[in-house]
Amino acid sequence: MADRRTRLHRTLFSALFSFWIAAPAVAAQDFVFAANQRGVELGRSGSAIFVEADGPRLFRTGPVILEHPTLRNRWIIVQDSTMGVVFTGPSGVKINPPDYDGDVNLVALTGVVAIEVRALLFNVWGDFTAHVGATRLVAEQIGETWTMDPRWSGVPTPGGDYRTSLMWVHRVMFRDETVFVADPAVIEAAVRRLTGAAVPDIGVPIPGSSGR
Repeated sequence: MADRRTRLHRTLFSALFSFWIAAPAVAAQDFVFAANQRGVELGRSGSAIFVEADGPRLFRTGPVILEHPTLRNRWIIVQDSTMGVVFTGPSGVKINPPDYDGDVNLVALTGVVAIEVRALLFNVWGDFTAHVGATRLVAEQIGETWTMDPRWSGVPTPGGDYRTSLMWVHRVMFRDETVFVADPAVIEAAVRRLTGAAVPDIGVPIPGSSGR
């Protein structure tokens, strides 16, 4: 019965997600978020779509911290409607020296009471550097949007050469206390699409503040 309910939930979430991204036809590689912001589709794995969008400019390190004139953060998200929560716009991790800050924009496809987002961080060369996560208790109804702005302090890897985040909704608890957990195979596929290599030994995530 539980498996049947889970399949029904995931089918309903997929149908609702189709409504949220409805938009005029665009080029095949384009992805339009619910907030009408755009990204680029990098690939798919099952129901999940890998989407990249530009984040803020990188910082040049030195005696004075300045924005880089050309390089931006690469913000890649795993958009999977079967989790019951999806991103409404570009979301990712940025540097706020010496900390890392999250900029996460979400919408509930059903009633939600708790959510965990995670992100893998990579430097400008594409090397894995850190695994971060944040949990927030919420009381969101179907169609309600909200933001999370977690902060991660004391990350062992210096942020001077950080560039890319791969972010996904890792766990969701719904009003009936059903819990969905992201499929590890989907995250592995996203990492392979990004780096061309297997998932590194990421360990447990560094916890951050839950944000607003």
